[in-house]
Amino acid sequence: MTVPAGLQNYPVASYFLSGYLSRNDDPSNFPPSEFPQLFRRYEDVIKAAVDALGLSKERLRAVSEFNFDSGDPNNLEAGMGVLRAVQALHLLGFRFIKILAPPGADIYCEKNGQRVCCEAKTITKQSAGRRGLFLEDQLLEKIMETLPGHGSSWRQLRLGCNARSKLLCT
Repeated sequence: MTVPAGLQNYPVASYFLSGYLSRNDDPSNFPPSEFPQLFRRYEDVIKAAVDALGLSKERLRAVSEFNFDSGDPNNLEAGMGVLRAVQALHLLGFRFIKILAPPGADIYCEKNGQRVCCEAKTITKQSAGRRGLFLEDQLLEKIMETLPGHGSSWRQLRLGCNARSKLLCT
């Protein structure tokens, strides 16, 4: 796919998405009928997350989770889910927001003196749909797989994070 016209008008989105779009024809994530509004949404989310994290765009993209050049839709959607969670936490008044290295939680933050580690769970367009389940039911199923007693994800969330744990769904 060639990089769509108009992306250059959104410098942060262009910085993160040009490599992805040059390697991948992905109409499910980038329907041409939604240009340029879609680029504005990516621009807003990425800029807000960069600001909330106090990082440069170069430093954020150096983290493999946010380098979308591979053209892998799962990586793009999961990474954007984490960035949306960062933006939401910032809007809710959390501070000292940091991306954590695996294994464990995705995000560390603080609010009112409380330290919190967060796991961002994202239902992606690449997720296998389950027959007979509405999106909400699929999300509930994904959450249940993460909660205590339902697998190792919850234990992984707590690894190396001496703080309260939260699950964020994006």
